[in-house]
Amino acid sequence: MLVCWSGCTPPAAEKAPQEESAPMLDESLSALFKDIIVVKMHLFSAMDKLDDEEAYPYAGTPIPAEHHALLDEELLKHPDALWACYKTQDDFYIIRTAGPQMPNQLVLCRFDPASGKLKKIRDLSSTWCENDVCHQQDAWLADLDLDQHLELIIRTRMMSYDGQTKEGEFQVFTQNGDGNFQPGKADLAVKETYVFHEWMEKG
Repeated sequence: MLVCWSGCTPPAAEKAPQEESAPMLDESLSALFKDIIVVKMHLFSAMDKLDDEEAYPYAGTPIPAEHHALLDEELLKHPDALWACYKTQDDFYIIRTAGPQMPNQLVLCRFDPASGKLKKIRDLSSTWCENDVCHQQDAWLADLDLDQHLELIIRTRMMSYDGQTKEGEFQVFTQNGDGNFQPGKADLAVKETYVFHEWMEKG
């Protein structure tokens, strides 16, 4: 108990410690991505360079060089081919990039507080051809187990120019909101409802 006589100044009240705000992706870079809420999202790659961007939902917005310091080394392998597409729940960012063999590739990214950079965590979709065989990987984001976090479905195949198709992998990955995917039960997703994007003319 404090007894205060004349001229005594009471001690200042202690301030409650303020919680530090969690590090976030630079606002100017984040603003390039369109915010969406995913129910079921099919991610596929266009085979050729984009002439009509309106025809492809993942054309994206070019990421200018001034933002490259905010991207990890994996994303900067092709610095002249980076487009910001979408930001989803669970703080995932979808980026379109390109390489010598793949004019369009979609990758999944997440902000890494330790480095302060946007980090590539997984390849989503790609399509490329080599020795008369084309390789295709499509992906889907969806909340399969209704835990309010997104799961990832990956499906692959190989196609020859004569129309022969060889089925590849069908994989389901789960995560709990932290961006770390691990193999999940395949029966979470009905394979037949995850249909490849058809870019090769048949017949």
